[in-house]
Amino acid sequence: MSSRTKEYSINRELTLAILSPSGRPLESSSTVREFVSGIRDIIMGLRNLHEMNIVHGDILAENIILTGPDRMGVTKGTLIDLDMAFLHGNENEMNLPRATSGTTKYMALELLRAVTEIDLSLKQTYCHDLESCFYVLVVGSMSIGAKLFPVNLERWTSNDL
Repeated sequence: MSSRTKEYSINRELTLAILSPSGRPLESSSTVREFVSGIRDIIMGLRNLHEMNIVHGDILAENIILTGPDRMGVTKGTLIDLDMAFLHGNENEMNLPRATSGTTKYMALELLRAVTEIDLSLKQTYCHDLESCFYVLVVGSMSIGAKLFPVNLERWTSNDL
């Protein structure tokens, strides 16, 4: 590993967790209520992560699954794929330069600006995760029941900035 690569890498531990029950994609929501409830559950999960100083760092529709319905007929949203998560406020991680993570379509505006300006000083926070949830809600609301994204979203969703 070159010294430049080493400068931007973080020592991480790979852990595989197999969870049960498995779920289905958020886009498979059968009703608007089920879709919005799934996002509400994710926001509550983000609050719990925030209380433990954890930033998810990669909120996108594909990282949200729906589980259930349970015995009461309730479907729940579950946040998955925490491989980009990090401890916010951890001295070891806060002092390291890190590339901004996330998917362009759902990325917080402040992070998009930092990416385009190649500003590695901006640190991701739980607020960026919450803003990404808003974009999942907006994009998902526009596409519920639709076969394709509206034409004006095609370029935005292609990650071609």
